[in-house]
Amino acid sequence: MFLGLSGLILLTPFMPKIDVGIPLYPLELLTVLLLPLYRSLVICMYTKILVAVTLYSLVSLIVASVFLDVFFIEEFLLLVKYLLPVFLYSILRMERVSFNQASLLVLILLVVLNFLYVLLSYFMGGVSVADAMWGYAHDSRVIGMTGLSLGVGGLTTIGNNSVAFGVYLSFLVIISFEWYRLKPMMSLFATVILLAATLFTYSRSGIVVIAVYFILKAIFLAGRLSISIRMLIGFFSLLPIVYQYGDALGVVSKLASFSDFSDSSSSIRIGYWVESVKILFSNVPAFLFGTGYSESIQFLRHGFANSESLYFTAAVQLGLFGVVGFLLLQLSFVSRTNGLDDFVVVLSKALNYFVPGWILSCLVGGDLLRTDFFIYFVILVKATIDNAASDDFSARQGALQQRVLYR
Repeated sequence: MFLGLSGLILLTPFMPKIDVGIPLYPLELLTVLLLPLYRSLVICMYTKILVAVTLYSLVSLIVASVFLDVFFIEEFLLLVKYLLPVFLYSILRMERVSFNQASLLVLILLVVLNFLYVLLSYFMGGVSVADAMWGYAHDSRVIGMTGLSLGVGGLTTIGNNSVAFGVYLSFLVIISFEWYRLKPMMSLFATVILLAATLFTYSRSGIVVIAVYFILKAIFLAGRLSISIRMLIGFFSLLPIVYQYGDALGVVSKLASFSDFSDSSSSIRIGYWVESVKILFSNVPAFLFGTGYSESIQFLRHGFANSESLYFTAAVQLGLFGVVGFLLLQLSFVSRTNGLDDFVVVLSKALNYFVPGWILSCLVGGDLLRTDFFIYFVILVKATIDNAASDDFSARQGALQQRVLYR
């Protein structure tokens, strides 16, 4: 059963949600069904902060609802859903479910199949550059089956997750790149494929995460003749070629339009950020506690549902305390790297390199911290690292007791 749980986490981005009143992934339904089997929780810093931020958001939602004389039940249910990672993490820890090299290969294969489908659709289906750049069709972007829900009316669209899928793939890029010291050729092949697939999500946030990773890698390995430095040089040396011919695919056009704010989505986003800062500094209560949690309440009070940024949205809805809470939540994923098995070290280093770019992507690209399909995979990686760290600690404690016993 728990092997199936791990498999569901891997498959989640590539399957639709099921509409049971609110759209839920099969993984989420299974997590709920497993809850009666457990009477205790495995607690870590991440789960503690998540519960605190969620409860704070709930209080903010209730207080704002009282003042506005309205209550949004969907927003309440979403907050309840945001607590599912607490239980999923506990189950993964207690049942020792892990993410291994075979799991990584399965994920790469799934991405390759999705990528091939998009390429065939793009070059044979006559998809225009503009539609690929600014539309959200699943045949023109590598976004798995995210944004789809299966209900009594069949398969329906419930939004898009292209930005989140780009960040999801960027995390896989970092893992595959760090995998180089264990599987050099496989790592390089996977990295190239995943980089190309990330471009075809048309997610600028995903590119931001990868760029931050390469920069940090170069800084920390400065002075060494390493594959990372050579790859960094190669990456930037390809930019003139990409800029010359990239317009044919539209990827570079969209990236460039963000850098000079020439597209409407970028200019609107900047406008939301400026307005969010004005709201934050409008008075002391707004600065500390925000003006009320939920997109519905933000729309009622300020005319726009979110600020196209996790942190600017948190500033408006939850104030300074909310911003600090979300920042600590992301930083809680930083993990130890010493004394672990080889592949777990790869995962730990990848997660630590990923976190800074992840924070930046949440600043410029929306709520990429609580996106369901994505956060469950990050939690699987974290649970794998924490399980290995726990085993290492137990082994060292056992060895210490043995030395004391034989003195």
